[in-house]
Amino acid sequence: MTTMIARSLAAAATIRAPAKLRTVTSSCLPATSSHGLIVNVRESKRNTVVLARKNNSRVSSTRPFAATAASGEGTGSEMRALVLKKNADNPVTVWSKSWCPFCNQVKAMFDKLGVPYLAMELDNFHEEADILTALVELTEQRTVPNIFIGGQYVGGCDTAMDLNRSGELTKMLEAAGVEFKKE
Repeated sequence: MTTMIARSLAAAATIRAPAKLRTVTSSCLPATSSHGLIVNVRESKRNTVVLARKNNSRVSSTRPFAATAASGEGTGSEMRALVLKKNADNPVTVWSKSWCPFCNQVKAMFDKLGVPYLAMELDNFHEEADILTALVELTEQRTVPNIFIGGQYVGGCDTAMDLNRSGELTKMLEAAGVEFKKE
């Protein structure tokens, strides 16, 4: 069950990276899960869009993919484990909502710096509340964005902006082995 949830999270994530660094792994290409969802990934210049279909019909345009297993909702410990895994597997992870201006500000900052990052758009998951609960347990922060660099919690928008202004963000990115534009 956890593997299916992890695959769903991987497929539904929005991956943003500068054009030169953009790659889409074969695990993100069209795939069919055991509960009949077909996932298609479409790339544009700005980001990757994931659409899901069930039996050749669209599931939903606003909530394209469920991160739960076929047997039902994921448990809190499973969601927590998946959040930790996403943070560990990606040098920079931004837990975000697509409509949030603070999230967009952080993503624009990373875009400007040329930092490749994984943006997990929570409003694209049916388990948005469960994932948020797992993030609150890990960070004690109830708002988005939740930013992780090198698997370590950094903070939200204000913290990231302050770290960028002070130069500490570049040190954190370098320590995590992230390649980016140095100004």
